[in-house]
Amino acid sequence: MSRTKVIPTMTPAKAPVEEPKDAFDAERKADAKKIKGIFRDLEVKGGTLNFFFKKWPGDEIMPYSLTDGQEYDLPVGVIKHLNNIHYIEDSYSKDLITTDGRPMKNPNPKKVSRFSFTASEYI
Repeated sequence: MSRTKVIPTMTPAKAPVEEPKDAFDAERKADAKKIKGIFRDLEVKGGTLNFFFKKWPGDEIMPYSLTDGQEYDLPVGVIKHLNNIHYIEDSYSKDLITTDGRPMKNPNPKKVSRFSFTASEYI
């Protein structure tokens, strides 16, 4: 009796589905629009935030240095990024107790923003 080795066949990889060029360009242009506003560092009053930012392929890596309370003219993509930086606050609920009598972690933790950018002109 001869045994034959079965080799699994590999299916060719599917071509990646690309977004329509117009939608990509429209979103890229919207992220590049500059808006004037005030930067707030919610953790360190008067602090300075230094970072590099690049969102889209082909864009340059741009350095940013933002000081709390100063007015800046920033692209919408950077503003979205700044307003989305947060951490989850660990807390325990006084009302929820485990079977061994210890307090349980809060099932709905609070998001705490680290920075904000408030537009001073109408968007």
